[in-house]
Amino acid sequence: MKKVIKFLGKNVVYEGNLRNDQLNGYGILKDLKKTFYEGNFKDGKMNGKGIYSSPQILRNLIYNFPYLQTFNSPDEFRVVGNFKNNKLHGDDIQIFTEEGDFFYGSFNNGNIKKKGFMGGGGWLVEGDCHNMARLMWSGSSKSFEYFEEKEFTWIFSKFIESYEYQFSKYQWFPNKLCENETDFKKTLKHWKKNSKKIIKFAHSHFYEYASSNGQVW
Repeated sequence: MKKVIKFLGKNVVYEGNLRNDQLNGYGILKDLKKTFYEGNFKDGKMNGKGIYSSPQILRNLIYNFPYLQTFNSPDEFRVVGNFKNNKLHGDDIQIFTEEGDFFYGSFNNGNIKKKGFMGGGGWLVEGDCHNMARLMWSGSSKSFEYFEEKEFTWIFSKFIESYEYQFSKYQWFPNKLCENETDFKKTLKHWKKNSKKIIKFAHSHFYEYASSNGQVW
């Protein structure tokens, strides 16, 4: 089924399943420029797993996120994860930007979880694969703030693998970081090389700390 519908206040083209004249099951939403949602629907709303790409993601789906609100907001966000009634909901949600940033964490009805998953809501990874921080809820400022940590080994792999997957399956890459696909392939190699150095550095400092404290495995 392919038809023009009104979704989130604007006319778009819908390709997918309908039940009782509502969006139900798997489908794709397109505006005049491109596909901006691919995934599951229930009773006319995004429900279940999907990929959503739009300039509106920051304003509509992410709240109390000072880092992305302070700097110049990227024109496009790409979200991969679970939706509930048009809002991000659940764990293992990934947010990409066209500038190469990456957020990974849990949401509850469109809001970053204050507690629970990874102890505080999520991670942010910079485009050059070196500047990382955990986001922790601050009761005093009533917002999420940076909470630095020393051991980020596993997230480097998640960061690189996620961007690599989006590129291999959908040919999507951060176009403000890389001019073309060839440039992005070079960037991926740079990330992998850089991550190995950082992981090696983190491990060496971990074992130095363990040895100095008499901890041996």
